[in-house]
Amino acid sequence: VPPLPQSLEEATRLGLDANPDMIAARHSERAAMEAIEAAKAQGRPSVNLVGTAQTQYSTFESRNVQQSSVSGVVQGSIPIVTGGLVKSQTKAARLRRDQARRQIDALDRSIRAQVASAWYGYDATLRAIEASKRQVDAAEIAYDGAKEELSVGVRTTLDVLNQEQQLFEARLALVQAERDAYVAAHQLLRATGQLTQP
Repeated sequence: VPPLPQSLEEATRLGLDANPDMIAARHSERAAMEAIEAAKAQGRPSVNLVGTAQTQYSTFESRNVQQSSVSGVVQGSIPIVTGGLVKSQTKAARLRRDQARRQIDALDRSIRAQVASAWYGYDATLRAIEASKRQVDAAEIAYDGAKEELSVGVRTTLDVLNQEQQLFEARLALVQAERDAYVAAHQLLRATGQLTQP
């Protein structure tokens, strides 16, 4: 398993920073804020400066002739009547920004819930591994005891086989708990946006 976050707070921070949906939502919010400024700018006066420079060389009757020209145009525009177009475009851009912010808030709550669920799920699998190890230890002791009791005639072969079966089941439960921890660790990595990183 790749390195995991050391705390729930770190996992949550990673999830909020690296989640692709959250990154896309933040970019959408920035784009919507720029769209507001662009919509407002349509109602403001503007000045454009357009300039050209040209130099032309030619040879005429064994003489080199050079012609140069420079021209410049300044254009200004002042919106007088927009018919409410600028106002409506600005309002629409603000609504898109508000929608992007609501989406970020919803994603924030969703990511926090996913990370917390994955964190506590992984923690539960670690506890299950510890419990399974104790169960294996207890089953091994019981199996060894049953073999000793069989050798002195206190237990039957069936009793020993039953203890051996319980030992195998305890070992199988340990392997299952380790498998669950491996899956839970990757679910935590997915929730924090770290699953695709090397």
